[in-house]
Amino acid sequence: MSSSRLVGATSLLLLGLVGLAVSPGHAVMIFSRPSQIPDLAQESNEYAPGELIIGLGTQSKDTLRELMKSWGGDIVDELPEINAFLVRFDGWAVAAALYERAALAGFEYVEPNYYVHSTFTPNDPLWSGQWAPRIVRADLAWDIELGEKSVIVAVIDTGINYDHEDLAENYLPSGYDWVNHDNDPMDDNIIGHGTHVAGIIGAVTNNAAGVAGLAQISIMAEKVLNSVGAGTVYDVAEGVIHAANQGARLTNNSYGTYVYSDTMRAAFEYASSLGVLNVAAAGNGNTNQPFYPAAFGEFVISVAGTDQNDGKAPFSNHGDWVELSAPAVNIISTLPGDSYGTLTGTSMASALVAGVAALVWSHFQILSEHQVRQRLQETAVDLGGPGRDPFFGYGRVDIFCALNMQLNPPVGGIVLETHSRVFFVLCIEVAATMGPASGMVLLKLRRKKKTLSCRDGCQHLHRAFGTLPK
Repeated sequence: MSSSRLVGATSLLLLGLVGLAVSPGHAVMIFSRPSQIPDLAQESNEYAPGELIIGLGTQSKDTLRELMKSWGGDIVDELPEINAFLVRFDGWAVAAALYERAALAGFEYVEPNYYVHSTFTPNDPLWSGQWAPRIVRADLAWDIELGEKSVIVAVIDTGINYDHEDLAENYLPSGYDWVNHDNDPMDDNIIGHGTHVAGIIGAVTNNAAGVAGLAQISIMAEKVLNSVGAGTVYDVAEGVIHAANQGARLTNNSYGTYVYSDTMRAAFEYASSLGVLNVAAAGNGNTNQPFYPAAFGEFVISVAGTDQNDGKAPFSNHGDWVELSAPAVNIISTLPGDSYGTLTGTSMASALVAGVAALVWSHFQILSEHQVRQRLQETAVDLGGPGRDPFFGYGRVDIFCALNMQLNPPVGGIVLETHSRVFFVLCIEVAATMGPASGMVLLKLRRKKKTLSCRDGCQHLHRAFGTLPK
């Protein structure tokens, strides 16, 4: 949902009406419905947003056409052998259409267009130990998108062991070694930091070797840190600028300093001006002191760390400058010498968000960097306090939800409904308010004198309204 689309309060006085016909964009209250009709508020299965399958039964196709016209939907395909029709609505109006047909007689069945999955499980032998991609639902996302080589991610780090068995296929030799000033950004770090980060983002998946990377994209290396993981802000600036000039769509920055640098900020501003999305680690000091480049805000996504239970990683920095969060504890990935191992830190969380963003960009290549960023915010799983908070930002990323959310879904079409066979007069005020690109919706349900409030993200909106995948 776009943050620029704000909705004011809309009050509806419903007087026990059944079968109320409304156009998309209006709230609908259904007081009674047959027991065989599924309740999307309780639906836990994912389905194509805005799509329903209608088994016509004894009704005629002309009747269905008239109903679609009144509902603002379209018949997009049919299966004449079984007299079933695929109809499509605005993604936020599907629940209204589904509930509205409760008052109609003759349909044999109506159901969401549920997703089925190919049960894709990578054959990478270390996949079973990769808890981080599973918690962000990468395995489900890969049924939709594996990645596009046209999306280039620059790993600005200690270099990359680019001939690694699990990295070579996705490596793009467009980077540079700013430490040694040559064209060979090989990772010589004592722990293989840059190689580990690169594997999280884009290790080759389903190749029967090692680990599964988040996105099958192109990875380039800008080596700005030496063998002990130290570098200068000038070298960082050179790496960021060079990556942008070489066509990188994303940069991952798993390093930082508590010292503000105008030079470094200017480099990220330059990259951003070319449409590059910059992702950076929030730091591992368990402090709210701004850590740069992560805290450059406008030009960089700051990523905090989470653990296996979706709690705050104990070492992760925090503050109002944190934007997103991702797994950061015991993350297994590639290491130099065709080896593998686990590392812990917000470096890993940053790489994971960069991989998620790369997969989103692979699937929605028309999006700008601002739109990709907003999509990650709006589909994050809200942890901690409601909405954006200092420990998790907008929440922990969810790649499956990010791929499933429709492009520019409208705010209208929210549906509230009572329990079956309950008849009373309600006055409902639906107030949708959004902070800057927060993707959070505040809903107030006034029932007589009682006010119930809910402020949740993508997953919770689905459970409440059946509008987005769980």
